Amino acid sequence: MEITSFVLGMLAIVTVALVAVIVVGIVKILKLSKHVNDLQTDFFQTRGDLYRNLDERVQPIWRQFEDTGRDITMVEKTIRNQIDQTNQELHRRIDQINQELDLKIGQNKQEVERAVDDIHRAMGELSHSDRRYIDSRIDKLIDTYFEHIGAKKPIRTNKEFING
Repeated sequence: MEITSFVLGMLAIVTVALVAVIVVGIVKILKLSKHVNDLQTDFFQTRGDLYRNLDERVQPIWRQFEDTGRDITMVEKTIRNQIDQTNQELHRRIDQINQELDLKIGQNKQEVERAVDDIHRAMGELSHSDRRYIDSRIDKLIDTYFEHIGAKKPIRTNKEFING
């Protein structure tokens, strides 16, 4: 009976030790599981904060792009309106000169040719001045944009920048 008691005692001790190891293992697993869940929660929260922060920084930039686009569109419309008005004025002037020429056509052919040359030269000068005005407005818009964002202007000149 001593051997049986001894074996039963050893089995009891081994069983208690095994149960203790299992309990300690389960406790450690639960702690690690909780730690992983906490890390995962922190990760998701940090990622959410990062995306929110990124959105907060990107939104003003997109607003600046939209504002700049609106400004460019407004300048373009203004310039187109000015060009249309100038063209209408030119056409009225050409019509007026044509009417005057129709009356004087029998008088002097050289005066007619000179007037036509003057009209063509005036149209060429007006077109050149319109292009210069458009270039100056776009240059000013680009300068204003770079001043607004505080960026360093490109090394190229504004006209090279616009023309590519």
